[in-house]
Amino acid sequence: MNNKLLRYLPASLLALAFASFVTVASAEPEQKAPNAGQIKRFDKNKDGQLDDEELANMKKVMAAELAKYDANGNGKIDAEERAKIRADNAAAQEAKKQKKKKGGEEGGE
Repeated sequence: MNNKLLRYLPASLLALAFASFVTVASAEPEQKAPNAGQIKRFDKNKDGQLDDEELANMKKVMAAELAKYDANGNGKIDAEERAKIRADNAAAQEAKKQKKKKGGEEGGE
């Protein structure tokens, strides 16, 4: 870039362009961090973090769940498969509520 052009560009535009370049040039492939629910579910020692062993267990469980719900075998969960997961989770939550409610009724008699 020649100096004449640099003189006419606002400093903020140059800063933005440089920041974008640095970000793109140094970016690693995006990895999704586990959400709070996943951390709580797999955090066996309850320290709020996943250590190597807990993370390995999470990956193993998630791979099994992917295999269970990946009906078309493409290695991805599509909208239809995601709907099945939600339905199964809702049914499990309902069963858990019913079991808790039934346990409370039996304990009160």
